[in-house]
Amino acid sequence: MAKKVSAADYIERYDGEMRIILGELAENSAIANLNWAHAAHSVRRSPETALKHLADAWVALNSAVKIERLEALRRINAASDLLDAELPDDDSN
Repeated sequence: MAKKVSAADYIERYDGEMRIILGELAENSAIANLNWAHAAHSVRRSPETALKHLADAWVALNSAVKIERLEALRRINAASDLLDAELPDDDSN
């Protein structure tokens, strides 16, 4: 039988991975933001260029950010569940 992992052990074990995931999330969000800004800047003089930037923003948000967000939320939910199980119930009043 496997030893039950504590919330502290879990958070410490995945700390480095979460920092990478969150950093990539921020990086890809910034890429989407930059592509949106480029689209806004070029839409009147070069609609084709604006469309390319919007497609790049869509890819960053729909693929990379979506995957990173889901992975980060999975880790946060697991850590929260472990902490919730370890903390005393407030119903002891």
